Order: sequence, then structure tokens, then C-alpha cells
Amino acid sequence: MRRLLLASLVALGACASGPRTSYVPRDASLARAPLFFYPSQVDSLHPRAFILFLGNDVAFWEPHQELAWRLSKQGYAVAGLDIKKYLAALPEPEPARDSAFAAGIAPFIARVRHEMRADSLPMIIGGHSFGAEVAFWVALHQPPPHLVGVLALSSRSTGHLFVTPLDLLNYEASGRWAFSTIQAAHDIAPGVRIALVRGAHDPFIAHDSAFAAAGGARLRRYVIPLAGHSLKKLVIAGPMIERAVDWLLTGQ
Repeated sequence: MRRLLLASLVALGACASGPRTSYVPRDASLARAPLFFYPSQVDSLHPRAFILFLGNDVAFWEPHQELAWRLSKQGYAVAGLDIKKYLAALPEPEPARDSAFAAGIAPFIARVRHEMRADSLPMIIGGHSFGAEVAFWVALHQPPPHLVGVLALSSRSTGHLFVTPLDLLNYEASGRWAFSTIQAAHDIAPGVRIALVRGAHDPFIAHDSAFAAAGGARLRRYVIPLAGHSLKKLVIAGPMIERAVDWLLTGQ
């Protein structure tokens, strides 16, 4: 119980706000969704690509907002989704939760892309920790049109589509409704690249050899020196994540 309390306090402290934009979506349904919009700061009408970034099991917290802001400065149109809030609005019991997510996520992403004038642009789906695991699920089961890459920050080897207290304690997902992100890295369409980014001190780095074997030549690892699982400091991580995104889009 003390560990759960500590995790809750850490979670609350992690939800500070980062950079915001004044963007107001034209689609009223998106205005009510737990979304953050970061149009390209280079050319909002002609972004390089569209990135949907999923927050973790805490929220779309300050480091994610800062990362989205940085990527928008590189010419990407970025939308951030607080995946915890999004999932909390779905039916609770399984298999209703998985079925509702599977039915709703593709049209939801399509509306977000259209809002950002990115219908025909290359797309990258990414996330951190829990969000990275959900990104793997989407790329495998409901891949959006023009998907070129998965940006997986600090992914664990398993995931599920609901947040539990054990997620806040950073345990691997388990049980009937868990899925393997390593298997997803193997099964995602061959033309979709995977950038696996994690801190050198992330305890889940032990899974990276299995990820590399599963993803093969279309998976590339980026290890952030001195960083842990949270990747909340972007002094070093930020530029390396930007490199990973560029590789997903261009292969360079």
C-alpha cells in the first residue's frame, strides 16, 4: 500500500503542464477529447509528416508536451493524446474494452488527421511506456493509412488497453488481455519502421535484444546516455528522439 501511495504521489507530480499552443480545433468533438495540438511551426499548411503521440499511464505530461513542441519546430504536425483519459471513457469490463477501442481508434485518428490537414501525409504513431505499447497495438491491428513508423519510447515487452495500479508501479502487463509488444514488432507490416528509444538505465533495456530480433532490419535502437525509464529530461533525449523521427520518415 505504501508503494501504491508513493506511485500516486509521483504520478500527480508528473502532470505539470509544458508548452501549449493556442490552437482551437474546428471539429467540436475533438475539442472535447483529451488532445493537444501542435501544428508545424515551420509551415502549418504544409507539414513534413503527421505524428500522433500517446501519453503514458499517468497522462500526456510535461515532457511529452515539450517533445511535441520540439517536433513541431522541426516541421511536423503533432497531436498528443492523453491515452489514460481516452481509455477511461471506454467500457470497463473485457472484452468490451478491447472491442470498443478497436472499433473507435481508427475513425478517431482519421478525424485528428483531417483536423490537422494531414490526410495524405506520411504518419508516425508513437508513445512513451504504456503509450508506446498502445502504439504497437494500433500499428498492428488498426494501422492508419500512410503509416511509415512507430516511435516507441521506453516500451515494455507487454501491454494492455487499461491502466492498473501495477502500471503506475511500472510492472509488465500480464493476464488474459495482455499482448506482446515484441511479437507486434515482428508482425507489424514490413514497410513500417520501428524506432526503439530508451534510457541506458531503463530496467526494460534487457528486452531490447528480443525487440531487435523481432523487428529485424526495419528496427533501430536509440539508447539515451544517463537516462532512465521516464525520459523526462530532454537535453540529450530530445535531439536523439528527433533523429529517430527523421529516420522513421526518411531512413537517413
